[in-house]
Amino acid sequence: NQSKTVAEAINNAKNSNIVTVTPLIEKLDEGIFITIPKEAGYGEIKEAINHQQASIE
Repeated sequence: NQSKTVAEAINNAKNSNIVTVTPLIEKLDEGIFITIPKEAGYGEIKEAINHQQASIE
């Protein structure tokens, strides 16, 4: 939700739910990904993690 004015942004912030942005690690057939919940308001975030960058058990 983009606001056009400061007053609108403040009003939107007061009336919206707070969502904790906790990254999740997902193992899928095409690789390992880090994601954040859509409810956080950033759209669908899914980034591939290189196996050499992280160790996942």
